[in-house]
Amino acid sequence: MQPPGTRGPPASTVTPMTDAPTADSADTAEGPRGVDVPRVTEWFQAHAPEVEPPLDFELIAGGRSNLPFRVTDAADHAWVLRRPPLGQVLATAHDMSREYRVIPALRDTDVPVAPALAFCADEAVNDRPFYVMGFVDGVVLHTAGHTERLLPAHPARRRAAETMVDALSALHAVDVDAVEPRHQAAERSR
Repeated sequence: MQPPGTRGPPASTVTPMTDAPTADSADTAEGPRGVDVPRVTEWFQAHAPEVEPPLDFELIAGGRSNLPFRVTDAADHAWVLRRPPLGQVLATAHDMSREYRVIPALRDTDVPVAPALAFCADEAVNDRPFYVMGFVDGVVLHTAGHTERLLPAHPARRRAAETMVDALSALHAVDVDAVEPRHQAAERSR
């Protein structure tokens, strides 16, 4: 799922948004809510040959919709698992397969996107469909105050804002007709 030798960042470089906890972010004795650790670990072993259990799942908090978890293994490989929110949700509002198909369609554009690696539609594994994608090191900037704490130098905040604008501009510049065949190919390969 991740190229051999690729390592996740040290835990100190990942900044989860712990200042905005939600009921969905509570951990259980078995792991974070929203992840069936034994079943997802078994699924990872079948779909990521280089995975080295045990796996650790950490909610990347601050999101408002689908739940992203940073997944690391004993060898410090890192991935992101994305799943729908906990509780009752409209399937069409949180269609993980659609999200998973759009990512490879954007792969050859200027939109910065981590690779989509594997999709699981079997709800027996983790209660809802989910997918795994590559992990990209960075910080989650949630509020202006949080941004000022994490990026105290004005030039760093400016560069973060410019990078975000560049990414949004690249997304809006995508020729939908050009990426649609890749999106359809991803749909057929499901």
